[in-house]
Amino acid sequence: MSSPERYTLHLSRQAERDIEGILQYTHETYGDAQRQTYAAALDHALATLTGNPGLGHSRADLSNRHRAFTVEQHVIVYTVSAQRINVARILHGRMDLTRHIRG
Repeated sequence: MSSPERYTLHLSRQAERDIEGILQYTHETYGDAQRQTYAAALDHALATLTGNPGLGHSRADLSNRHRAFTVEQHVIVYTVSAQRINVARILHGRMDLTRHIRG
């Protein structure tokens, strides 16, 4: 049996900044060991999505084309087009996503 086809991952500039901010906050608040743990969780979640882009779910507060996938305390917001996953943002679950995601 062949392995499932993987999608290409693209992080928006804002998603890259989100990751940097998340990891900086985690390091400053909880230390380097927790930063490394959180970085691994984010990496694992993004890798999981490249093999299973349908794992995310739709949300009433997002456009129909956006999907949301929860990792730890954060939500990865992305779209899928052809064989590419486009990560728009990675936001804390308590944030108002509609304020930070363009339709």
